[in-house]
Amino acid sequence: EAATTLGAFVAFGIPGALLSTLASMAVMPFLYAILTHLGLMTCGAQPRGYVTTLVVLLYTYAAAMILHLIPLIGVIVGLGWFLVIYIAALAEAHDCGIGKAVIAVLIWPFLLCCCFFMLIFFYTGVRVG
Repeated sequence: EAATTLGAFVAFGIPGALLSTLASMAVMPFLYAILTHLGLMTCGAQPRGYVTTLVVLLYTYAAAMILHLIPLIGVIVGLGWFLVIYIAALAEAHDCGIGKAVIAVLIWPFLLCCCFFMLIFFYTGVRVG
């Protein structure tokens, strides 16, 4: 999101950066809900539907955003609180256990981090083992 905003700022100035930020803010919840829903399906959680996952995401994100008003630590505390209530709400809404909800939420960031580090190792020539 930051790279897109910076590129839009360089190319189109402040209006371009503002439009880029608003566009990514409008699209990202839908993409994250899709990834979480795929995680639920991968875990065999028998999810109720994508709309339920999206509603849970939007409500929990809105509830955690109030913590961003706290200076310096609000973003970190808000992210932690978001993960806690998102996992609990997914487990309740989809009638799956907390474990399946944790895996569904954290599997995609974990896989993306693994891919990122594999690319770093590949491009820098670091050998493991």
